[in-house]
Amino acid sequence: MYNGYIPDLAIFAEGSTLEEVIAEAQQLLTKFFTLVVKYKTEVPEPTSLEATYEKWKGYKVMYVTANVK
Repeated sequence: MYNGYIPDLAIFAEGSTLEEVIAEAQQLLTKFFTLVVKYKTEVPEPTSLEATYEKWKGYKVMYVTANVK
């Protein structure tokens, strides 16, 4: 079992493979930002990649993209 976490948005994803976690994270991000746009909600500024690497040493850290319409 693999887990993914997007700390700035408190989004968790899990799957049997890393690819499944990435796909679920992308789906969750798409849903999240679709609602943000729909309800005109503010989103916190993202933590820099450097700060994220520092905080999560020993973990795999990566960017995940999402399509928002």
